[in-house]
Amino acid sequence: MVQSKTGKDFIWLVNLFGTPCSPSSFNPDNSLASLAGSLVAHGFRAQILDFQTVRFCSQLIAPEVGNRMYQLIGEIAAGGRPKENDTAVREWIRLDQVVQTHQEKLMHEVARELAAKIARERPLFLGFKLYSGGGQRLTLEVVRRLRQLGVDTPFVGGGPLVRILGSAYHRLYPEFDYLLDGEAELSIVALAQALSRQGPLEAVAGLSFRDSSGRLRNQPPQWPSVLNELPDPDYSEEVYPALYERDQKTLVFQLDESRGCPNSCHFCIHPTINGNQVRCFDPSRVVALMGKLQKWFGASAFRLTGSNTPQKFLLKLADEIERAQLNIHYSCYGSVNMTNPQVLDRLIATGMVGIFIGMETLDTFVLEQMFNKRQDVARAKNLVKECLRQGLYTTTSWMYPAPQQRADLEQEMVGYIADAYAGLTTDHGSVMVVPSLVLPNTAWYRDPGRFGFQLGERDTYLRQYAEIDFSLHRPRALLAPLDQTTGNQPYRESLAQCDQLIQQLEARGVPLNITDDWMLMGKLSGLSMDEFRRRSIQSIVTGDYAAIESIVASVNENTRRGYWPTRDALFQIQAS
Repeated sequence: MVQSKTGKDFIWLVNLFGTPCSPSSFNPDNSLASLAGSLVAHGFRAQILDFQTVRFCSQLIAPEVGNRMYQLIGEIAAGGRPKENDTAVREWIRLDQVVQTHQEKLMHEVARELAAKIARERPLFLGFKLYSGGGQRLTLEVVRRLRQLGVDTPFVGGGPLVRILGSAYHRLYPEFDYLLDGEAELSIVALAQALSRQGPLEAVAGLSFRDSSGRLRNQPPQWPSVLNELPDPDYSEEVYPALYERDQKTLVFQLDESRGCPNSCHFCIHPTINGNQVRCFDPSRVVALMGKLQKWFGASAFRLTGSNTPQKFLLKLADEIERAQLNIHYSCYGSVNMTNPQVLDRLIATGMVGIFIGMETLDTFVLEQMFNKRQDVARAKNLVKECLRQGLYTTTSWMYPAPQQRADLEQEMVGYIADAYAGLTTDHGSVMVVPSLVLPNTAWYRDPGRFGFQLGERDTYLRQYAEIDFSLHRPRALLAPLDQTTGNQPYRESLAQCDQLIQQLEARGVPLNITDDWMLMGKLSGLSMDEFRRRSIQSIVTGDYAAIESIVASVNENTRRGYWPTRDALFQIQAS
């Protein structure tokens, strides 16, 4: 068991995502563990209240409702492009509202339990990790109910949605006393010190709050310049009790090895969140954490979270893994710089099993002018080819339709993808295709007209983005409207056009819709990837959490014994 020495003032960090969007929703939350580690290192007590457990999520939907919704998804898909007045669509929308009403009542119960716990333990503040979609809706329901119950403990919001909306979140959703924007390991400590009267609020980087006059104050975020100075994530039982409840969380860990990306892609939020300067932890420290997690939990599968992990770092990581004699498997985001077969050989030999490559498009004009993505198409193609040849589980992402993309390149893209993945299945690699989405705080959002987009009234658009549910099991044609137009095409039309391209790829036998984090779990489940995906999505939609717990148990058992399926003969692809 991991032991942690905590201090006096109690701080709770709450993870409430709601209905899982994928099996990886049950992975441990490394960002909250990192915040807890910083708080504990500075003399505070911290506890992660992680509601994303199998047991809690089993309460989110009644099986009889879920089973009918799952049937309706099949009926809607079989009927082609759905219309809002279709009988199946109307019934699905009605049942979705039934589910939301049920979940809101459940959040009232959560709030009552939290209020009682707050009265007993008197935490300094509650920090909520905020997600778009269901997580936003359910978290706000809990916070509002806590206020109705008379709780006056400060509430702090942070996480992905605050990073994307920035200070606009406080204006649109005033339920939180404080918001923390940016990398928060240092700022959450500064906030804790300020609230315990050890420092001023004005010294907290990235803090949004209302001063004594009611004026909204927004302080710019700062990024830790030397990551090695940050404490390790804290996974001790007193800090992260959900990890010690058998098979309630998977033992597939995400590792924060680097932050920042040298690119400034116009569609990407990463430059806003983590900046353009790549900062890395020391590879020996990352491997030491892998070793600790293996010792404490038996963990043997890891996902590196950096959006552009440098090749030099990965090679040093390989050396450290070999030196530590760790039997592990990991995946990461890929860069076109990794086309050297000897580099891939070295990484594969020390446990690399998956790679995620952002291809986006084959249209060089769109890459350069619309995306600002400095990527040589020929070189990227070679990387995909080499990764597949060497047996890496290769997931490529594509954006379609893209702004100002040439229509004649559609079939070229379909042909290339079909050829690259010819003869392969979801056990070997996968393709993800998404429509162009204007994310707040990106270049596309700041100057939409330059890129051929039109957006509605800005606050309305921000609210739509905050509340839209992108769960993979939700029919995309049934997403709430988003007031975005690409050219003269509304967002729902872009969704339909994207789905048509996906159908073309599916007809060509292209393996689809497995991300690298799904892959790690799928390989450890002992199932084929198709069966893993089918069972996972069906169980999440129908509310069959006994089946989900069985999958989680298999993943955990296999990772503890270091299991990994052997390479398939299909990987013997000719270099030609």
